[in-house]
Amino acid sequence: MLWPRSLDRYSFLTAGSLVFRIPVRLSSRIFVLNSGDIYRNLAFEACVFGDSDRFECHPAGKLPPTDIILWRSAPCVVIGRFQNAWNEIRTDLLRKHGWRLARRESGGGAVFHDQGNLNICFMQSRQVLDRRKCMEALQRPLQSLLTNRAVHVGDRFDLWISATVSGSEDHNQSLRKKISGSSSKFGSKVAYHHCTLLCEANLENLSDVLRPSFRTLQTKASTSVRSPVVNLCLPVDQVQQKLIDYLSEWIGQVDGSLKKPTILQVPEYGECEYVARERFERKVDELTAWTWVYGSSPAFELDVKKEATMESDDDQFIPSVRLHCDRGGRVNCLRVGDNESPKPELHRFVCDLSNTLTGLECRPFAWDMALDHFWSKYIFSNPETGWEVDKTRLIETLKILSTRF
Repeated sequence: MLWPRSLDRYSFLTAGSLVFRIPVRLSSRIFVLNSGDIYRNLAFEACVFGDSDRFECHPAGKLPPTDIILWRSAPCVVIGRFQNAWNEIRTDLLRKHGWRLARRESGGGAVFHDQGNLNICFMQSRQVLDRRKCMEALQRPLQSLLTNRAVHVGDRFDLWISATVSGSEDHNQSLRKKISGSSSKFGSKVAYHHCTLLCEANLENLSDVLRPSFRTLQTKASTSVRSPVVNLCLPVDQVQQKLIDYLSEWIGQVDGSLKKPTILQVPEYGECEYVARERFERKVDELTAWTWVYGSSPAFELDVKKEATMESDDDQFIPSVRLHCDRGGRVNCLRVGDNESPKPELHRFVCDLSNTLTGLECRPFAWDMALDHFWSKYIFSNPETGWEVDKTRLIETLKILSTRF
């Protein structure tokens, strides 16, 4: 006699002393997250991605499930995995408004999030995920909501709208404006493609905050591609429900089940009903850590003098010095600029100052104690030359510079 016994993702058929493990079809899911916390939303996405066995393709030919996650967040900025935080956002505006900065685990550029910006993540087997088809699955329902504008899928798997409905015949891309940016992450078994959708976001905040904190910053990090953007000018709740209705039908065709997915409303702080608590809490801690958000920024350098002159026109006593920082957001060294006159005493001073700052993190006010200690020691050791204006101005400038990190 044969009978099935269900155990997690497999059914076991027994025949006498033999046991056969047969993969069962898992239901596809649409998660709607109701937390406005960007770190919790990204952590939930990471936990679903981490359950890679769920998306494994089986030899039996059964297609793995498709999961979709939708969420909105309180005002914040999310940068790409390989970006330099200070090159993408104005930290002073973040602090002024109390907004958060997050670094996602996928690539791509910086994005401003608020409750008018809907986020959609497509999670599938790596062998199945087709980024263009994912965006086309958003294009179709959106087009039905926009009677006088055409929706286009861009070359970067993003979404654009044009002024009039002309479909594929509209080749004038200069008239198009962006409504959705996207990025992806690929694992050995699973992959995801996620995007934002501007429904009724505050575009003034978006424009203001997505600017570098330092104008002279040089880095090899990935930089955002600036594009003209526009809102759909539709209520975000209406857009979300339209997408859920359409994607419920679309998923049944993609996974071959012809069944609608399970739609799950995830309450705030209720994420651990659907993902492992320990993994989720650990991921939230990782995503909120300074070492991840800022410290993962690739190496960069700044022109200290030029940054100071942007704050004040009085630069005649500030020596030309460049600040070099390693990946990890720590000071590597200070170096006298090539155009600075060869003053041996100044070179020695900058070298000693560099040794003091080396290894310190680029955080607001993080250098103050070290600079004060260095300056007191220097004045005591060099009572006759210690109060030269160029040296005092350099110390003051570095303190001011550190407040902008």
